[in-house]
Amino acid sequence: MYVKHQPWVDTGYTRAEMIPDIEWNMWSHRQWPFNLVSENELIVYVCGGGPPAGQLMWTVTMDHLIQARYESHDQAWKLMRAGLPTANLSAWGVTKKYFLDLEYIRKAPDSGWLLAWVGTPVKWVNRPRPPELRFRPNGWAELPDSAI
Repeated sequence: MYVKHQPWVDTGYTRAEMIPDIEWNMWSHRQWPFNLVSENELIVYVCGGGPPAGQLMWTVTMDHLIQARYESHDQAWKLMRAGLPTANLSAWGVTKKYFLDLEYIRKAPDSGWLLAWVGTPVKWVNRPRPPELRFRPNGWAELPDSAI
């Protein structure tokens, strides 16, 4: 199963806070698992911190998945605006200004590959992060289903 590191999420989250969220990556080159994930893919979110602080938080499905080339940050925003439900963007306050002002976006490649999705919660996991879990520099990893 694919695992996505959420360094901005702390261990204080609860089952009640499992709400659909919007996530994205912008890379100059297609990085793993760009070509492997698909619509409705089940992935696990892992909160910030390494063992023993980090933990497997919950599983989500990758809904409204966008896998596309972008030529500017503005075009990346337009791809997200067209492909993600307005309700989800509004719920998280993701406007064009918000998006373009994010430090992550300012540091993102001017052109590249966009991987974006709505993470729809499926199951509360709340288990310790396995010590063998090692993330790639892009914040993604893989674990056998049995480890989850």
